[in-house]
Amino acid sequence: MEKYAMRPVKAMIILFIGFAIQGCFSIKPATERSAGGLFETFYAGDKGTQYFIKPLSFRNRDKGKELNIDFTFRYKDTANDSVIINYSVLGEDIYRSMDSLKINSNNAQVVLENTDHMFSRKKREDFESRFTTKEMLSNIKNLFDHDDWELILYKQDISINFETPRRTKRKIRELENNLFVLF
Repeated sequence: MEKYAMRPVKAMIILFIGFAIQGCFSIKPATERSAGGLFETFYAGDKGTQYFIKPLSFRNRDKGKELNIDFTFRYKDTANDSVIINYSVLGEDIYRSMDSLKINSNNAQVVLENTDHMFSRKKREDFESRFTTKEMLSNIKNLFDHDDWELILYKQDISINFETPRRTKRKIRELENNLFVLF
């Protein structure tokens, strides 16, 4: 008789543990997509708001390469923080190191040095080589004042130019008008 009385208690304990474990795996910081899904915002407590700008694509017509770049930064009151910049080079070559990436936007220019190789992998017919670096937010903000960017990738004696497609120009304008206007 006692054996049957314990079954509901055991079942309740098992259900409680199951819900508790499921709750641990479903916790996700609140995010908000903005400007047509071009960036996401995350509340970062007393550190302000964290922003993630989704990848912007640039093309090299001569060599059939593509460069995708994304930005992550926090902002609260001033633009004194740094931006984590990740970029991927897609093409027929594998790159394990880069000397620098220069970004020109009208009269604003940023030279990204000290890039770290994150990984390289095969992606369909091409290779993807991924890099990361940091730059001051105030410098990156200035790039978004104009939508026609020129990116030049340097590796030893090689330079690869990337131009801004019309679609990316539209995204840069949207980011300036909906995100960087706030700073």
